[in-house]
Amino acid sequence: MRRIPGLVFPLLIFLAAAGCAPQTLEQAPPEQAAPEVVTRQVTEDGVTVAELSNGLTVILKAKRTTPVVSVRAYVRAGGMYERRWLGCGLSHLLEHLVAKESIHDSRSGGARGPVEKRSRTLKIGGQSNAYTSRDHTCYYISAAASKAMECIDLIADQMARPEITPEDFRREHGVVHRELEMRNDDLARLMWYTHMANAFGSHPVAVPVIGYAEPLRQVTMDDVLCYHRRMYVPQDMVFVVVGDIDVEAALRRVRERFAGFERGRTPGHLLPPVEPITGVRRVVRSHEQMKDVNEWISFRTIPLVHEDLYALDVLSYVLTKGPSSRLVEKVRRQARLVTSVSSSSWTPAWGKGVFTISFRAQPDKADAAEEAILDELRRVVADGVTEAELARAKRQKQADEVHSRQTVESIAETLGTDYLTTGDVNFSKDYTRRIQLVTAAQVQALSLIHISEPTRPLYISYAVFC
Repeated sequence: MRRIPGLVFPLLIFLAAAGCAPQTLEQAPPEQAAPEVVTRQVTEDGVTVAELSNGLTVILKAKRTTPVVSVRAYVRAGGMYERRWLGCGLSHLLEHLVAKESIHDSRSGGARGPVEKRSRTLKIGGQSNAYTSRDHTCYYISAAASKAMECIDLIADQMARPEITPEDFRREHGVVHRELEMRNDDLARLMWYTHMANAFGSHPVAVPVIGYAEPLRQVTMDDVLCYHRRMYVPQDMVFVVVGDIDVEAALRRVRERFAGFERGRTPGHLLPPVEPITGVRRVVRSHEQMKDVNEWISFRTIPLVHEDLYALDVLSYVLTKGPSSRLVEKVRRQARLVTSVSSSSWTPAWGKGVFTISFRAQPDKADAAEEAILDELRRVVADGVTEAELARAKRQKQADEVHSRQTVESIAETLGTDYLTTGDVNFSKDYTRRIQLVTAAQVQALSLIHISEPTRPLYISYAVFC
């Protein structure tokens, strides 16, 4: 679908009149200078972290084992930061609009597009996509290393020069509405929503990223553009390039493509504190399609950057990782009370997280399964874990961490999210090392602190879907 040539100018007039015309909608004049490198660090693993004069952080790593490149851009624009638009799903809707792949050419001083969705990616021969989470939005593409510069151009243009037309807004607004309606039949997602609402109450993180139907219906294009102007500023972006690349050439290309994209006012990311769970909080939600019981038991724990992180992650593996783990062996295989059981220690960067045990069981076994799981937690609190359990969990955790960073895509993702959440590209590397230092005594001590509630029912959240 080709854009009518005369449409852009009236659109910009409309946006200016609305007071929401972000500078990013206009093509950067060719004569504008590229932002300079203000600071630059190179880690011992060869990761280059450069901050540009407009505030953009650029992370680059050469990995020449395969002729592939991965380019990713992260924006600190997520569902829980939408403030007065909370519940509208604005971050997710904007992701749809930004990632539609309009073609821009700053060298000619003009823009070509929009064109049929994905045509630019197909021309590159790559795979591109985007997603929105509670605290950020990510845009990415992977392709042959020979197309590295084109990949940089595509993602940079999405960040610095997206064109959002009224036609785009009408189309994608409808797409997101249909997507939201389809999720009413996604039982796993509905369970997640139920859990988050029960565990986090009125905190913004409890609101689904996609939003709710009625607030989404009331969103206007003016809302989207105002939100874009506030959130899509270079100092709140991280740009990552990993693969068979020339680091200096890639950095130069990034700087060139962000010419004219100036630092804006930094949006506020302040959040209210996560409210404590005082006593037992249980919610039961029914669904006609559910044939069994799905239950999540959660305990309030810690944020990401916390010394207890490592022992809690090891504990999760002791409990449910693999056929020899405690809950899998005793509750599923021996007692046959559940059809599945898993656990996780979710520790977000913005506040306290939760340690969660989830299981599925037949309705007549659900209560017994819950009590059996709590009994095993009491045993961990009272007796700790064995050295064999500890050693197995460490091996499994290390193997999973190493396996998750084998491709250029996974390396780029790790570097980007590590920096975005902690400001340290070495966070995951240090994480693996510190996992190996965890002791059985630490696991028992942290179990007493964080999940001792089965012996005194405080700070525990039950979400039951049946």
